[in-house]
Amino acid sequence: VSGENFTAQGNILVGEETVAAMGEAFRTTGDMLGERLMRALEAGQAAGGDSRGQQSAAILIVKEGGGYAGYDDRYCDLRVDDHSEPIAELRRIFDMWRIDAMIRRGYQLVESERYDEAFRLGQQLRRLDPENGEVFYHWACWLSRGGEGAAALKRLTVAMDLEPSLAKQALSDPDLEPLRDDPLFQHIVGR
Repeated sequence: VSGENFTAQGNILVGEETVAAMGEAFRTTGDMLGERLMRALEAGQAAGGDSRGQQSAAILIVKEGGGYAGYDDRYCDLRVDDHSEPIAELRRIFDMWRIDAMIRRGYQLVESERYDEAFRLGQQLRRLDPENGEVFYHWACWLSRGGEGAAALKRLTVAMDLEPSLAKQALSDPDLEPLRDDPLFQHIVGR
């Protein structure tokens, strides 16, 4: 099955409904490419998948300079082999990767002084992983750099409640420099 910007294909499938479901999921998912690919895999499996069962699953997204710190082009390179439920396991590790990718994107937005977009990204991250202290920590960094000190301190408080070990990092993080002399900052990080 082919459509705009995608082709879904396979061999030894239970039937054409597998690729039809993959194509439909890809077309109708309005999200980042990785999520669209993940949903296509999940839909294909739900429609029957490989007639032999499951064994492995992978997502590879190549983007110029998209790898860690821009050192290579492997934006997303995730693979699960020899697993009884590889697509479910791929979902688990993809969701962790996605949080990291969104955090990297937030810093890119801040570097470009697109603070409002970074702030909105922080809200998305909170919805995706509300118990992750690092999400709130990085959101606080973006708010701090964007001149939103009071909002940054609120997020930093949540970050420290969820992951107290981040306090040491906060003490020397240049992104939090605008907050350093605030008594609330000093209280939050335990100074």
